[in-house]
Amino acid sequence: MKNSFNTSYFRSIINSVFLFLFLFLLNGITLANICKPNSLVHEYVNLYPDTVSENPIRPEHVELNLPNNAAMIEWCQKNLGFKILRQGPAPSFNSFVADSSQHMLFELQNISDSPYFDFANVHHMSLHFAFVVADLEKTSERLLQAGCKVAEAFKTSNSGDKVITLRDPWNLPIQFIQRTKPMIAFSEMRFEHLAINVDDPVSVAKWFVDNLGMKLIKQGGAPSFGTFIGDADNNFTFELYHNKDVPVIDFKSINYNSIHFAFQAKDIVAAKENLLKNGATVAEALKETPNGDKVVMLRNPWGLPIQIVQRKNMMLK
Repeated sequence: MKNSFNTSYFRSIINSVFLFLFLFLLNGITLANICKPNSLVHEYVNLYPDTVSENPIRPEHVELNLPNNAAMIEWCQKNLGFKILRQGPAPSFNSFVADSSQHMLFELQNISDSPYFDFANVHHMSLHFAFVVADLEKTSERLLQAGCKVAEAFKTSNSGDKVITLRDPWNLPIQFIQRTKPMIAFSEMRFEHLAINVDDPVSVAKWFVDNLGMKLIKQGGAPSFGTFIGDADNNFTFELYHNKDVPVIDFKSINYNSIHFAFQAKDIVAAKENLLKNGATVAEALKETPNGDKVVMLRNPWGLPIQIVQRKNMMLK
């Protein structure tokens, strides 16, 4: 009788242990999320909500003032799969172009009375544009045949990503990455991020997160504090870091027509007022363009020219 009682007792203990382990494993993801600190994320993450943004503000385009931009647009169409969404008349041929995802744009124009951005004298680690690709070897071979030159040779990162940095025929530094864990959804090629070398990446990233609807994806430690931030719907990311061995671009001294970074807002007045309250300054007053868009040019506390635009007709997906 005593042995029967002990056997039943131990069976109940074993069953309880198995039940606890089952419930623990079932809820493991939830528990991990609860325990994970929110301040820093030390791993790449797969984030695939590839939808039209319902958020009040999101990155829209990078503007570049370049000589012979018409030829560059044609090259981008042929070699990067870009398509023209909007194009103005001569002589500036102000054009908005996008990759196949249409979740981030380039504005390429030729404004002769504004300085051209001199990419030939900009170190590729001071600023570069990055595309995620499915086949790095095939892509780099094709682009080298199309006139690109190697800025930094092929390498494999600590996380297993394959990377090469090229310069296109106009000397724009373009990085191509084949990731082991993609950060954004794509098929063959997609404009993934804009990388900028800054003095204080932690503070710059926090300002973007606090004021421009961005979120922290990844942040490393000293000395570079490499940081990735993205918009709420994971359409585009910025890479911010401090590399003491290459120059930090003095954006305060650069004409905002030479290069600027634009965010699309649903309420441009509210967005402008919020940014001004948080250290931004006005570079060019709010105005309405002939096609009905509202735009204002600001500079963030570090001098980066940031345009806020409220579109009459949306161009992004």
